[in-house]
Amino acid sequence: SNQSPIRKHQQTMSAFPPVSRYPSMFFGASCYGCSHRAFVSFAELIKAGHGDVPYDRAKAALKCSKCGSKKLAVTLHGVGVRALEA
Repeated sequence: SNQSPIRKHQQTMSAFPPVSRYPSMFFGASCYGCSHRAFVSFAELIKAGHGDVPYDRAKAALKCSKCGSKKLAVTLHGVGVRALEA
């Protein structure tokens, strides 16, 4: 296999599909610390090289781009949301 052991390990550790499977979806995030709100599209994550990351891991890794806090209210938007809710 040409995959790195880390990527292979990440894929086996999550039951959720990778971000790349849903390129039209996006996260909506609201920071509890500074009230900043933003959207993060799966297409942006794919472009940045994170397409193979399971979407639950991507959601957990989000942080506020304004204050750096990881305490966020995160919602999932786009086609197929009901099937993906965690």
